[in-house]
Amino acid sequence: MASKYDGYGEEAKEGWTWAYDDCRSPMPTSAGASYVLTAHAVHPDGRTLFVSFDHLSQAHEHGTFSLDTESGEWTHRGNWHLPFHDKGYYDHYDLEALVGVAFGTGATRCYYLCSCDVPDLANVSAPPPTWKLGREKLTHIKAPLTAKAHAPVLVHTGHGRLCFVETASLERATPGRRCSCDASADDHSRILSVTMLRPKYRTDGELVMVAAPRAARSYVISGATSFGGPAFWM
Repeated sequence: MASKYDGYGEEAKEGWTWAYDDCRSPMPTSAGASYVLTAHAVHPDGRTLFVSFDHLSQAHEHGTFSLDTESGEWTHRGNWHLPFHDKGYYDHYDLEALVGVAFGTGATRCYYLCSCDVPDLANVSAPPPTWKLGREKLTHIKAPLTAKAHAPVLVHTGHGRLCFVETASLERATPGRRCSCDASADDHSRILSVTMLRPKYRTDGELVMVAAPRAARSYVISGATSFGGPAFWM
């Protein structure tokens, strides 16, 4: 998929549309194989997309590729993964690095802020980028791993600010902070937690989160509601 300026109508000065266009070269992976996307991010040049994946049946087949969206050419960057889960963002305000969410370990759901250096485009054989994991937990919903929950969503809201959104079923989870709870909530309701933050490096290089006052809230929403994190910001 590529953006295409159409220059038509009243909005011609700002107008552009999406158009499908076949890549000039397919992703160089095994034909007919099934892969799962683990992470992706856009290089600060605005035209290069990094994609990390795992093979569903062959543990040794994994790695990171880059796609030049202008030439349509794929490049294998190595058998390493971007360190975060799902989508990462480039932060040029404080980090000058890619930032995303990483999974923690343990009996409860737990997520941490994660950053990594921007992969070197000029050196195809460059080693994996250096990465850092924050010590502070992003998770504010106390839920066991067996609880039904959507994958968390990290949204870049501009000017170095991020928003972390997570949900879980109310019957198996409790908010870890102030909750705007509806008295009519039942066992089918869900908890929606929203945290605004800004990632920074301390003078010793540690990755930390800076949260504005009143930047974190939890809410109870109907379990019948089909909630999508990205749509939350539209």
